[in-house]
Amino acid sequence: MATPHVAGVVALMQHARVQQGKLSLTPAQVLLHLKAKVLPAATQCGKGLLDAQASVAAAMAAA
Repeated sequence: MATPHVAGVVALMQHARVQQGKLSLTPAQVLLHLKAKVLPAATQCGKGLLDAQASVAAAMAAA
């Protein structure tokens, strides 16, 4: 069930950049920003929880 959530956050990240007049992120940049903004893992949550707001903010701040 995580895949649709992650795909939605990536779409928000890319849209925010386009709205700022910036180029879209590469797949490697997307992965970097997503992994950097993961909340600590809770029980049975794999590697952690995706922080959508922080991921979008990081994408907008990136050069």
